[in-house]
Amino acid sequence: MADHYGCVAYFTDYAGRVEEITQDEAYRYAPPLRQVLRDRHNPIEVYNDAGFLSQSLFQAGGATPLVRLPNASEAAVVMEEFYAMARFPGVSGCIDCTHVPMKNPGGEDAEVFRNRKGYFSINVQAITGPQLQFFDLVASWPGSAHDSRIFDNSSARVQYERGTVPGILLGGKAYPCRSYLMTPFRDTGTKDSPKHSVERAFGVWKRRFPCLDMTLQIKTSSVPIIITACAALHNFGHLLREPVPPPPQSQVIHDSSSPATISSAPPPPAAMPLVPDTADGFRMRERIVAQYFT
Repeated sequence: MADHYGCVAYFTDYAGRVEEITQDEAYRYAPPLRQVLRDRHNPIEVYNDAGFLSQSLFQAGGATPLVRLPNASEAAVVMEEFYAMARFPGVSGCIDCTHVPMKNPGGEDAEVFRNRKGYFSINVQAITGPQLQFFDLVASWPGSAHDSRIFDNSSARVQYERGTVPGILLGGKAYPCRSYLMTPFRDTGTKDSPKHSVERAFGVWKRRFPCLDMTLQIKTSSVPIIITACAALHNFGHLLREPVPPPPQSQVIHDSSSPATISSAPPPPAAMPLVPDTADGFRMRERIVAQYFT
């Protein structure tokens, strides 16, 4: 009997303590709700927080970057594919720039972002492969920056110059001819042939992510993040063999912040690069022309 009354007294004391806890405090004492996630491809499988993290997060050092320059073995395959396309030997990438429109950033440096077509943009440099994938991307320069200046300040230039990346680049007339960067002869009226491959990559990229062809209405510091993420997702789609979006019948986008009309094609490069051709580049180009194109 004493034990019975003792239990009742203990329960009464416990109930009294519970009544003293306010509603807010009750939330504080209650265990947190755990999100339960269901696998879309396998609805039977359900994950809690820990299970979801283990399934979805990349482990450090375990994932290959989606945008990177080819290594030696990969470059050999790339060279073969480029040679099959254009009969040009030793090409491991094509380089060019395209503009991604953005809103007026405001401030003292706003005009630095205005490109030669009159609208605000980021001038994006890309090195692309024969399958229209991105090997390298630089999205940190304003619209007024010259293409060759972006390249000269890029890590890709250093790697090609040192021979870390095998092969040579093909570029347009906006770039100087160097031993690792072949460009068209300047006295010809022909259109830049290497630009065809890069422009096709830019076209597919912007059709997959139409925001890149519109005026991004986000803060300036976030624009490079969006551009880089879209490049990584573009390569991811290539790995998954996603179908290439068909070209539109006509695409004209009007930017309300600028009288200029924006199309999917990038602004034409300047006629001359900021720096002249090098003697080594000139000799390399002459040798390639004499051996393969005459």
